[in-house]
Amino acid sequence: MVSLTIPKFFFDYWFWLPIAGGLIVVAHFASRKGPPPFPRVGKFFTRHERAITIIGDIFLVCVVLLWSSLPLYGVRDIFSALSAPEPIRTISVQTAWTALFIFLITWSGMSGLLVGLLSVFQSNLTKTKRIILLVVCLLPVVFTVLQVLTGITENTWLIVQLCLYSSAGSWIVNAPAIIIGSHFFVVSSNIARKVKLAFRDYSG
Repeated sequence: MVSLTIPKFFFDYWFWLPIAGGLIVVAHFASRKGPPPFPRVGKFFTRHERAITIIGDIFLVCVVLLWSSLPLYGVRDIFSALSAPEPIRTISVQTAWTALFIFLITWSGMSGLLVGLLSVFQSNLTKTKRIILLVVCLLPVVFTVLQVLTGITENTWLIVQLCLYSSAGSWIVNAPAIIIGSHFFVVSSNIARKVKLAFRDYSG
């Protein structure tokens, strides 16, 4: 089965959370939308902004490609199940299809978050870019609907929960760009600035 061929830490939420958090911090400083915590850090990012942006984009693309190996495992399991003898062939094929959709839902949700962090989607958000981000965010929903329509999974609610958890980060990062045409970092910086001003006025 697929679960036996893939390291278990790839399915661990705490494995991907620090990676996503680190990418968000690096992309935030590289985009220069907010003040750095240390002056030297700010000078470093300013001096090497272009190089850091390119390296960050390459790293994000590599992570997406690495993460894309999960659906490929699911496709491989389907072909393996088709060659199995009856009566276990039917059960094996159904299990393989379920695993494939689970991988696709998880992969598309995580990839949507990483795609939204690419530098190309952090400025000059044209209509085309916003449509691309919307399609990326809707991919987990599409795969969830296809999974439910197949009728293979008995517990539909678990698949819906997987879709919600997997795509939450993607929607949080990409929703501002899709709806108002401003990147998540710009919106969050503006909100933080207004809160800081309001707190200062209240304290004064």
